Amino acid sequence: MAKGKEKRIRWLHLRISQKEYDLLQEWSKQSTCRKSSEFIRNALFQRPIRVSYRSKSADEFLSAALKLKNELSSIGNNFNQAVRKLHLLRTEIGLKEWVANMELEKEIVLKKTVEIGTTLQAIYDLLKEDVPTRKLHLGGSVLSDNEQAAAADEQEKKA
Repeated sequence: MAKGKEKRIRWLHLRISQKEYDLLQEWSKQSTCRKSSEFIRNALFQRPIRVSYRSKSADEFLSAALKLKNELSSIGNNFNQAVRKLHLLRTEIGLKEWVANMELEKEIVLKKTVEIGTTLQAIYDLLKEDVPTRKLHLGGSVLSDNEQAAAADEQEKKA
């Protein structure tokens, strides 16, 4: 056991309604606490509770970016396989077959490239809608975090 950690040997039983239980579970899941008991202990003893917020647009962007990454990875794998096969070819007939196959692959890659471009444009359009709020959020201060902290400290000293 780590130093300074007190072993918890006492149980506290508490009856709450289903609605209260559901609310506690929801709050616990929104926090960074690993277990509900940790969340309840922090709330009970008025310790700070960190809450994680999820951005819907960021989640959508990550989902789309993951799909694009997988698609690009697939294209890269196909290209590597084609080049590897080219290096193994020894006959003119095999080379002609390879060129014909590459023409088909070229069409597939071009279609996927257009799909990726369309998806990137959709992501851009989605994020472009959030720009005014971001500008307002970012436009508040031109100071770095350290400079803001120093300015806040000076304000407290003056007060």
